[in-house]
Amino acid sequence: MMLLHRATFAEARPITAHRHDQVELVAVQVTSNHPSHHHGVVYLSADQVGSVHAGLSTLIPGQYGRFDVGSGAEVRQLRHDASPDGEDVVCIRSEHPFGSGECCLTGRETRYIRSRLGQIGIAFLHENIWGGEDALAQ
Repeated sequence: MMLLHRATFAEARPITAHRHDQVELVAVQVTSNHPSHHHGVVYLSADQVGSVHAGLSTLIPGQYGRFDVGSGAEVRQLRHDASPDGEDVVCIRSEHPFGSGECCLTGRETRYIRSRLGQIGIAFLHENIWGGEDALAQ
């Protein structure tokens, strides 16, 4: 089941696989439909989810540029005077086996995607042990 946040046109949804009675995170698909940058799709690996979440969490208004967050992903904050409300744009770009891509987000969408990536990260890190954090399974 996918729930869409009503105030944005952006969404982050996990893509999972069932293996050995466990649900594993294969990728996270982030989509957006920015008014000026149109439709964008980015696929993030499990490692990139944490890196992009951290990158989105540390953005400072008015600080522009490319911020390499590691593992083949980057977050960029751009001044965007052509947007309908003059709001800055945040773009996420990644390299992934499902394909490389970029999606651009408004400020509200950025906050929402940051929240969703945090929720997904917590759900799969702790409940579904993507990285072997379960001491009994080691």
